[in-house]
Amino acid sequence: MWTRHHKKRRLGRLVVPLLAVAFLSYFGYHSIHGGYGLEATKEFDRQIAERQARLDELTQTRKNPGKGSRADERRFAGERHAG
Repeated sequence: MWTRHHKKRRLGRLVVPLLAVAFLSYFGYHSIHGGYGLEATKEFDRQIAERQARLDELTQTRKNPGKGSRADERRFAGERHAG
């Protein structure tokens, strides 16, 4: 019976490790810089804090309607006089 013998190549031994490094590098980079990565999470947290502060301000204004801001008074001034 004839068998084929292949000479082992250096390149063949490097294929799997190179693919593994490429795979891990890709996912490692995107876990930090991607749309849902660590840096994006910081931005999301900043937006949440900003919007929560705005919500608290609007809630307080609604609870105390007589103490509205000047912008609110100017905005509604035209509606009061249009009777």
